[in-house]
Amino acid sequence: MDSPLSDSNTFSAETFVTSMLSLSSAYLPGFRARDTAVFFTSMLFWHLYSEMLKFTLSHFSFWPRLTRKVQVDLYSRIVGLTFSAFIVIGAGRVFLFQSEYRTQPLQHLENAAFLCAFAAGYFAWDIILCLRHFSIFGMQFLLHAVFCFLVYFFCVGDFLQYHSCVFLMYEASTPWLNLLWISTKLGLFEHPLLTNICGGLLIVSFFFFRLVLGPYYLIDVFSVLWFDDVRLQIDMFRRVYYAAAAAVLTILNIIWFRLIIAFARRQVKAGKAPKQA
Repeated sequence: MDSPLSDSNTFSAETFVTSMLSLSSAYLPGFRARDTAVFFTSMLFWHLYSEMLKFTLSHFSFWPRLTRKVQVDLYSRIVGLTFSAFIVIGAGRVFLFQSEYRTQPLQHLENAAFLCAFAAGYFAWDIILCLRHFSIFGMQFLLHAVFCFLVYFFCVGDFLQYHSCVFLMYEASTPWLNLLWISTKLGLFEHPLLTNICGGLLIVSFFFFRLVLGPYYLIDVFSVLWFDDVRLQIDMFRRVYYAAAAAVLTILNIIWFRLIIAFARRQVKAGKAPKQA
């Protein structure tokens, strides 16, 4: 008789993890085991990273002087800056060097799938953050987080993966936005030239990626969803959802661009970055 501790019965952590990933993949839309692991790891990573930032920032002398709203904004913007710097580099590589997949909307791209799963994990964390601090972020940011999460979550399942990397490049404006916010709230950039450079890069990157490049590639997306023969392979939910998400995110980008321009005008009139009150 075999021992209860024989090889056939010995608990294996590797087997357990593999089984759990395979089980979860069966209930996710086209996820592979690696994509599932990336998604959950990303969500956990951004949670732990934000908690580490809060702990670290709390030891600086300026932290107690900040309001709760500014404290939450500060660590969340540092998280967003970190995410955007990573994701834009990865998405840019797919956009530049795998453009042949633009005409293959249902083709699996390993690098793009990784980036979509990673982004979905980040926006899942962002949803939780917006719900926990709804009075601070409001409905606009919550809607943005929800729509972005669903867009990249479903793209992991071999759907518009090349185009998803184009839309991930929207985040190219995020580092400049958050650097400008941090500088104005904490008074880190005393020289107006640095503030103006940061603001200029924000306006240019936001306008180009979100209001020029993004809408241009949305033409491809609408063609795939409603006019190409491949639309017959796409369920109605994704077709309707992506059309709605594109409309909502484009409207939000237009609203935010108007706010950015208004902020930039105030900065120019002020002549320097305002200090924290």
